[in-house]
Amino acid sequence: MLLSVIIPYYNADTWIGKALDSLLDQDLPQSEYEIIVVDDGSTEDEKILKDYVSRFPNIHYYRIDHAGLSPARNYGLSKASGQWLYLCDGDDDVQPQVLGRMIAVANDHGLQMLQARRIKCGETETIPNPRRNFDSLSEPMSGFAYLGAHPGPFSWGVWSYLVRRNVIVDNNLSFESVFYFEDALFMLRLLEVVDRVSFMDVDLYFYRQHASSILHSKRRKDGSECNRVWFMFLDRLCALMERPMMPESTLARLQYLRDKAVYPLLLHTFNYCPVKDTRRSISRLEALGAYPIKPVMIKKFPKYARIMNHKHLWVFLCWCSHLVPERFRA
Repeated sequence: MLLSVIIPYYNADTWIGKALDSLLDQDLPQSEYEIIVVDDGSTEDEKILKDYVSRFPNIHYYRIDHAGLSPARNYGLSKASGQWLYLCDGDDDVQPQVLGRMIAVANDHGLQMLQARRIKCGETETIPNPRRNFDSLSEPMSGFAYLGAHPGPFSWGVWSYLVRRNVIVDNNLSFESVFYFEDALFMLRLLEVVDRVSFMDVDLYFYRQHASSILHSKRRKDGSECNRVWFMFLDRLCALMERPMMPESTLARLQYLRDKAVYPLLLHTFNYCPVKDTRRSISRLEALGAYPIKPVMIKKFPKYARIMNHKHLWVFLCWCSHLVPERFRA
């Protein structure tokens, strides 16, 4: 088996048909790849999904108790048998006739990981003339070097990458059971162990934007949990920064990612978390060397960044905001 495609599925029957159509229309014989759909305890009708499963023998269906995106992906990883892995979501789609060619190029160059482009688009938007530059492979480099000097637009989303399965199996990698930033947490661990990764200028993944996605629907409800996981990511970034012999370009990139996260983290905490979380967040950011917000980031986020650097004022404003009834807050 050359390729295993893993799709976590939850109440996505509206979109799954288009996603599967795009994956079935690939430049590979169906006997050479499998599509593993892991149903994370859906509560809605699965008529379309089950129709595809009944008609295509290379689509394998599994159902687990509802536990979230990460456990569903991990279950799919445990069932995969392909030399290469590709993880995508059931409400997005992939450019037809690209996966076989990409894998062939990756094999020819001894890659462990290959990144292509992801395009953010509307729910029903059609992308005219997507990129198909299969001869555009960048020079292979280690995962750490790639993080610091990637030749294309870097993405934390796992759906931008083809990965050799043995890299994940040999290093016992899995997704952490969190609702936010699971891709970024996984990617940091993956980049630590990959020796040969390249970028290809191909529009691989069409990332559909709709209001029912996890990020749109859960952020307000689980504000403190999102804040906790955000700090998991920052703690991991800072731990990597302390490693000896870190390439300067990678160290600079890690520092940039740390500093860039401060503004949206504090704004999120202000809007969706108790006031005590704002105090704790500022204290933790100070300990990580990320607060006050750096001048370059103030220029990048001019709206509230200067006020955020006056921590007592920011906490006071947060306290005032929480006196306003929920229905009147944006």
